[in-house]
Amino acid sequence: MFEHKTIFKAHDCHVNLSESGGWFNSGLDASYERIVGDLDGAGIDRAVLLAMPGVCTNAAFASAKIDRKRFWCFGNLDFLKLNYSLDQIRDLNLDGIKIHPRVQGLGIDLLLKMDFLFELEDLGLPLMICGWQQSSSVPIDSLSPLQVDRISKRHPKMPIILSHMGGYRFWDAFTVARSNPLVFLDCSYYLHAFHGTSLESDFFAALNMIDRKVIFGSDFPEISPKDYLESFVRNVDGIDEVKLANIFYRNLEDLMGRRG
Repeated sequence: MFEHKTIFKAHDCHVNLSESGGWFNSGLDASYERIVGDLDGAGIDRAVLLAMPGVCTNAAFASAKIDRKRFWCFGNLDFLKLNYSLDQIRDLNLDGIKIHPRVQGLGIDLLLKMDFLFELEDLGLPLMICGWQQSSSVPIDSLSPLQVDRISKRHPKMPIILSHMGGYRFWDAFTVARSNPLVFLDCSYYLHAFHGTSLESDFFAALNMIDRKVIFGSDFPEISPKDYLESFVRNVDGIDEVKLANIFYRNLEDLMGRRG
């Protein structure tokens, strides 16, 4: 399905699952069945499924219908029942954890005061952190990619995926990823939000320098994986085949293969 001759395989690092199928009050369908259909239509063979607080619990991953060979499953943490959440994640043998500071009302800086990160580091579980810089309740500076730099330097063996390229603080995220061996950036939603701006052109201009740090992701159901992938491909004619393979699948495969 890819028009660009060098793209022959792609994974999606950012697919949100809803137990009920509904996506908050949007009318969007985030059911497992819709996910499978949309990824099949996009030619995407593997993806990270995320349990978004408010629409999905970790228990959703116990369902027999979820293909654990096709999907890496990232659970969430209830910070009021942290030990219970961690036990769930272990018992379900989940592949990683996603924290959503804006939705959960918790600045990234506060994570540095929590001991559970040492446990995650010991387990070898990747930690995904929402990198979008917008909140009506959490101070914006506490959502900064620079807070991720502090976490990674305290927990250098813990892989971290900062989603949405750090939002408008792209260059901070760029520098944090280049400065810490196990910090990666997923491009979900970013290219949609900043389409036609200098942030979009900066992203594509910088890809040659950070191809081992960027992981393709869409942000389903708010973003169509097929449309997002096709738009991405139209902008990468000047990037060589090996670097594109890193971005579209190899970085994620290598990251998720570390535990094995």
